[in-house]
Amino acid sequence: MVIIITLITGLIIGVVADKIMNTNHSTVWTIVLGIAGSSFGKFLFGMLGFHTTGFASFVVSVIGACLLIVIANKIAD
Repeated sequence: MVIIITLITGLIIGVVADKIMNTNHSTVWTIVLGIAGSSFGKFLFGMLGFHTTGFASFVVSVIGACLLIVIANKIAD
């Protein structure tokens, strides 16, 4: 059950990040991006001393996913 919730949450975060960054990725890449972005955002903000819960955690996850899109686009170019 936890895996299904993680996949759905990753999909939602990935879709929001895709819309913000005006990109269009496959469903699998969007899920991976959402899960990895969530981890990256929480790690990055945790290093800065910010620990979030609730909606703020969602925002941090989306910011992390957006940063991963920027990094992936820079690597691809």
